[in-house]
Amino acid sequence: LLRAGAEHYVSKNDMARLPVAIERAVAAARRRLAVADELAKHREHLEELVTERTGELEQANRRLHVEVRERKRIEEALRGSEAQYRDLVENALDGICIIQDQKLHFVNQQFAGMVSREAVDIVGSGAMDFFPPEEVERVMGLYRRVVKGEEDAQRFESSLVTKRGRHLEVSVGISSIEYLGRRAAMMVIRDISEQRRSRQMAIENERLEAVGIVARGVGNNFTNIMSVISSYAASIADSFLPHTRPHNAARKILDASRHATDLTKRLLSVVRIN
Repeated sequence: LLRAGAEHYVSKNDMARLPVAIERAVAAARRRLAVADELAKHREHLEELVTERTGELEQANRRLHVEVRERKRIEEALRGSEAQYRDLVENALDGICIIQDQKLHFVNQQFAGMVSREAVDIVGSGAMDFFPPEEVERVMGLYRRVVKGEEDAQRFESSLVTKRGRHLEVSVGISSIEYLGRRAAMMVIRDISEQRRSRQMAIENERLEAVGIVARGVGNNFTNIMSVISSYAASIADSFLPHTRPHNAARKILDASRHATDLTKRLLSVVRIN
């Protein structure tokens, strides 16, 4: 019974132990009541703590759900913005490249087409590998100054070297940007070969027009001079008898002046000046 939990015992041959046993049993009962009361208080406190903590966890869980939804919304917005940016860059009519540590870290398809290469083969190459040797020092100096913030965005004309060694005339805009947490430069490159040809043709047309104006003035003056010579030659020929030496000489002068006048008219027709 003691092993089962009895507080004390009294044998029938030793009834003198009864008061002691009863006293011990009462004390044990009181201790049990005190412990039970203390346990009840601790249980109530624990229940309060659990209830309070449960409420805090529920609030935290609600905040977490709100944050998760907000993060998903932001991520979707970022993916949409990235897709729009990618489409904008890839479909741009100008070549776009990002240079960091003097190497190409990004190029769009337009730039790759300008140098007759594949974009995947260009990334990681030296940025100055695609400029003529005589332009490398100038372009590199400008790149360094822009990245360091010593100069604002700049635009200049240069040329790119294609895979076959052909020089492509381009206009380049360079500006400083933040790329992967560090400073870099973005180049926007436009093919101006056709503009250069059009400009050269315009210059040639202006030159031809100037030559035509001069030729018309000279031709008109020469025609007037030939008219005077022809008039005097005709007058001299009429003053002498036919087949005489002076008459024949005057006729030759008259024929030569007419031939010169016809030649001047043909020359003027070549430059299309009436």
